Amino acid sequence: MPVISSSVSVSAINAHALTIAVAGNYLITGPTYLESESSYAVGVNAGIGPVTINLAGSIVASLSYYGIYQPGATDPLTVNILSSGSIFGGAVVFATSQLALTNDGYLYGQDSGIASAPTATTNDSVINRGEIFTTAGLAIDLGGGADVLVNSGHITGDVNLGVGDDRFYGGGGSVLGTLDLSTGNDLIDLRGAQIDGSVYGGDGNDVFIVDDASVDLIEYSAQGTDLVKSTVSYELRVNFENLTLLGAGDINGTGNAAANTLTGNAGDNRLHGYTGNDKAYGGSGDDVIYGDQGNDVLYGGIGVDLLYGGAGNDILRGETGEDRLIGGAGADTLTGDVGTAGGYDDVFVFQRVADMPNAGSLDLITDFHIGEDKIDLSAIDAKAGTLANDAFSFVASFTSVAGQLIKQASGLDTLILGDINGDGVADFRILLAGNVAVTAADFIL
Repeated sequence: MPVISSSVSVSAINAHALTIAVAGNYLITGPTYLESESSYAVGVNAGIGPVTINLAGSIVASLSYYGIYQPGATDPLTVNILSSGSIFGGAVVFATSQLALTNDGYLYGQDSGIASAPTATTNDSVINRGEIFTTAGLAIDLGGGADVLVNSGHITGDVNLGVGDDRFYGGGGSVLGTLDLSTGNDLIDLRGAQIDGSVYGGDGNDVFIVDDASVDLIEYSAQGTDLVKSTVSYELRVNFENLTLLGAGDINGTGNAAANTLTGNAGDNRLHGYTGNDKAYGGSGDDVIYGDQGNDVLYGGIGVDLLYGGAGNDILRGETGEDRLIGGAGADTLTGDVGTAGGYDDVFVFQRVADMPNAGSLDLITDFHIGEDKIDLSAIDAKAGTLANDAFSFVASFTSVAGQLIKQASGLDTLILGDINGDGVADFRILLAGNVAVTAADFIL
């Protein structure tokens, strides 16, 4: 390995302090000092093959030039700045080929920092454990390609990873500026990161991982389908589609106006879809899932869950556990699925006559099990003409008495009909899949 000795101090005017013309590994030891007043301090010739620079000394370029400059090359450039190493200049490092840079020292660029050619499609990587500082321009600009930035140090200035499927890992570091992943299907892991500016995913299907709900995540309209994974309670920002809760903590997830997919974790979660045709999966734990507006699909998962469809024609599936299913307004489909210990023990809750269709598409219970599940009508006043909150009476047929509830065959299925005004005509209907011989014992009246 060629060694630039610790006893060397080179100052140049209108020329490189060091020109690398042969491929290989170079060690610039401390306190070596390479300075150029009117040119790039270290120039790497094109077409010579792969070059690795290990820097323990100092490189200084004038304020219009890069500290390390590799123009027109197609060969990989690797730069390792050791803890005693530093680069000062108008800019720090520029490469037109694949750049792999590791920094444990100090990098300062007055106008910009680390850059690879904007038109390049190479896969660059930057690992920063030291400090990168710029007073203007971009601290890091990696152009095209599937680039990787791992930051456990400090970056002052904006970061743009360019076009490509990029990855950013916060690693306990800080960025005093914006972070822009640009176009591509990017992974942005912000756990342990301090970001003082906004974080832009750009066009593409991006994944953000957060442990701080206050981080300013930004996506614009029609920029792909984006996912936030969170270890804390989180509400999706505008133009984000999907949310997954991580870990086993009792945290909550909230959607937005789009058609969201919300996924709970192993804890007791509250998931709220808001507007849009949402899907929500409770996962493990005793979850509360609220679809709100739109035609939503809700899955309770494992645990004792409460599912509430809200407005719209919703599909509710309790899955494993003793669940409560409330369809809300619209023609809803309610499926309890299996309960604990092989039983069922689900409760299908109806709260308002106004929410229960009386013709056309009806609320449907797909898997009612006699003696184990319950239909809860206790929130409904069975007699509209009284001041009391009356209970229903389960009878064989209507006799023009308010508050009566009957069952009736409907083809191969079973209808539950209720009369709240005593005119002998059903005011609401509930459809049970199959021939179900319900009795008064199957209701909470």
